[in-house]
Amino acid sequence: MLMNFACRSGWHAVGRRLGTIQTYILQPFGRGSVRLVSEDYRTPPKVDLNLVGDHRDMERLKDAFHRSVALFHSPAVSHVASDVFATSYSD
Repeated sequence: MLMNFACRSGWHAVGRRLGTIQTYILQPFGRGSVRLVSEDYRTPPKVDLNLVGDHRDMERLKDAFHRSVALFHSPAVSHVASDVFATSYSD
């Protein structure tokens, strides 16, 4: 598992006031697949990431979430941080 921390989550005024905790499973147990669907190189392949396809990966992600919450509530962080919320880089 990787936990990544950023003091500033963006280049703008709001981003300078936001901190980020990101967690990743870098060596997942689950495996995805890539399948060619055409001989035409312009046709994209079928990609199935199979995220959390193995129950151990979901357990590890839940553990990462609990560790992030505990860190947020620790005395060292809680006196300088407030209003935790989830974000995403996708639509």
